[in-house]
Amino acid sequence: MPDMVKHRNEHWEHRQLGHHRAQMFPAVGKPANSRSSLIANLKQGRRHNELDGVLTKDQVVAILHDFSAWREAGINTPVGDLLSEQIIGVKMTISKFQAAGFAPHVKVATDTVEEMFGLIRYGLSLDPTATFYPDLRNEQCAPFTAKLSLMEDEICDHVVMMFYTFSIVLGDDHARQVESFPHHPHWKTRTHRLLNFYPSELITVASRLGMLADTCEQLLDAGKAVMNSYIKEQLPLFGLLAMNSGLTSADFPDFDYLTKVERQNVFAEEAMVKLVNWSRDNAALPYLKIGSGTRAYDYSIPHEDGQLEFHTFDLMTCKPVPWPKSAVLRKIKELYATPGVCERVLRPDLMITDAPEKAALECCGIKADDSNGYRHPQFDLVLSADN
Repeated sequence: MPDMVKHRNEHWEHRQLGHHRAQMFPAVGKPANSRSSLIANLKQGRRHNELDGVLTKDQVVAILHDFSAWREAGINTPVGDLLSEQIIGVKMTISKFQAAGFAPHVKVATDTVEEMFGLIRYGLSLDPTATFYPDLRNEQCAPFTAKLSLMEDEICDHVVMMFYTFSIVLGDDHARQVESFPHHPHWKTRTHRLLNFYPSELITVASRLGMLADTCEQLLDAGKAVMNSYIKEQLPLFGLLAMNSGLTSADFPDFDYLTKVERQNVFAEEAMVKLVNWSRDNAALPYLKIGSGTRAYDYSIPHEDGQLEFHTFDLMTCKPVPWPKSAVLRKIKELYATPGVCERVLRPDLMITDAPEKAALECCGIKADDSNGYRHPQFDLVLSADN
């Protein structure tokens, strides 16, 4: 489907596929979030691309995944502490993990770190039907939205901001934050948001709002409070992007004996499915698109016995965080990354994934390729500097 923003007020007959970080071609020297990867995608007819953005000290949006410039540009400094002239134009690097840190040798790519709107303009010059999904997080969502609202119509008409935040912001708070920056008077309708909402965040939201979080219905109420805040603020949402493992309390015969944290997280998985269905059927959210994807921040360390030790890459600190010891929480993470799971559970209109070729397209009779189960090739460990 060309330009999904243009077709936002339609019911889509076919699931659409977007590509994380403008896809990844590190094996051939094309790093994530790069011009060369974007060109490769567009040449293959892949017109829906997600790009990660981090604001510099002087509020320029650099296309980088991490809040530190270390892994992707070889500068061991938070992007927010760098002026745009110190990071835009720097050669990109392709790094792998080795044990609990980065491999000592990295590959320097021909690509350089780019400014967000400049690369989007370039992409539209190659394919004027493309859609772009800038991924912003936390407090950077508001200044980016304000900046986007001031861009030319061509940009606004082809961009959906992935509103990814680790502390979900309510609609009135988001509006107040956006309006604290220079913005277009009609910013609410000129900009388009895809709210990225992980099930575990339902627990956090409930706590912040002083709500109970001990049952599926209580967590569903927390999710409804978030969605209703955007409705009340008359702040349109392009879509709701959620993750899901498909697990329910019925999958655990000893559910009542699990820890409180484990029970809450399983209830959150159930509650997110109910929230998606509630949002999909809500007359106040016409044509809301349901999105999902596959988890993208994990890597593994192989041991001599063949077992894998999993870590999550923390994009805020650029440090590896060991997976939780809880078998329940580990299973949720594994299922987030297994192709076909979220498609079956959430029936999304849109998938944003690192492996679009493995996604399920039931409308075309294509099943998901889950033959490898959980795996993430970009972050997987290298054992020596030679591989």
